[in-house]
Amino acid sequence: MADVSIQVAGGTRPATATTGRLRRAAAVAGHALAWPFRWLEAHPVKGPLFGGYLAALYLVMRHGVFYDRERLFPWLFVGVAILALGTNWRRLLELVAYWIPFFLLWVAYDLVRGQADNGRAVHVTGPIDAEKALFFGRIPNNVLQDRFYDARHIQWWEVITGVTYMSHFFVVYVTAAVLFLRSRDRFVRWMTALVVLTVFGLLGYWLFPMAPPWMAANELHLIPDLARPGTRGLHLLHMTFVDRLWTHGANNSEMVNPVAAMPSLHAGYSMLFSWFFFKRTRRVWAKALLALYPLAMAFTLVFGGEHYMIDIFAGWLLAILAVEMSDHFHDWRQLRRVRAARSAEGSAEEEATPVSV
Repeated sequence: MADVSIQVAGGTRPATATTGRLRRAAAVAGHALAWPFRWLEAHPVKGPLFGGYLAALYLVMRHGVFYDRERLFPWLFVGVAILALGTNWRRLLELVAYWIPFFLLWVAYDLVRGQADNGRAVHVTGPIDAEKALFFGRIPNNVLQDRFYDARHIQWWEVITGVTYMSHFFVVYVTAAVLFLRSRDRFVRWMTALVVLTVFGLLGYWLFPMAPPWMAANELHLIPDLARPGTRGLHLLHMTFVDRLWTHGANNSEMVNPVAAMPSLHAGYSMLFSWFFFKRTRRVWAKALLALYPLAMAFTLVFGGEHYMIDIFAGWLLAILAVEMSDHFHDWRQLRRVRAARSAEGSAEEEATPVSV
């Protein structure tokens, strides 16, 4: 049979090369699709338990996705505990030792965040002046809404902004769960960076309570009015209950402190995730995707009237600082352990060396 060739720019290429690529792609796809079944076969006890867990979670979330920590944390804890079955008992003890304080930290965060403006003057005009100085006399929130917002029509891309906004309530915790199961070193570094950034955020809220742009516009009338589209794009996915939850939280000062806005931890957590993994991958496409996440979050927050750009810049800088502090601290600890081990080995060798008389 004669060889078949495909005409391409710059010459011809045998059809067998294209066929080989298609076969490899099909093999990779088949491997990925078959993985859950292989995992269930390899874990006859853990598999059904985790399947039941996912079914129960689905039934609960049919009545509404929850993103409050009081309900999210117990579900995550149970899921991680099931997946940790079969490991040594110390792993289960570590689960309790790490996750219970983690949960208590977030309870404290909610309590302290609610007192951000307790007895302190709320900054109102300063952030507006800073935005105008940075953006040639214009407010980015108003610019984006004038250009893109349509009160009568939900744009298709608002699905992306809605999902991006809601990811803030899940990504950091799910990342902690995955890293706990896959890499203890990365888990500890992630948790350290997350705690540091959260403390930075609390200090910012306490030292610099600030009116967000929607408040400056709609309540204080210092800038043109701003809509709060929030997660309305999720209506296109028929996830109206998520938008109802967001609307309830946005209009309930008992749930959300409106002047806890500097820095933006929505922006901060997205940059924390991206910078943490950006440093740990060499794949260009992965770096590009990671870079898109904080940019998408920034657009979502500014378009939605939730934060000024200065809040976002502050969140980004503090997130990068938190990751670098965590990595340097744990690198220093590892170096100390290595030096201590070498010193102990040297002392043992000296003691074992016979002394000539």
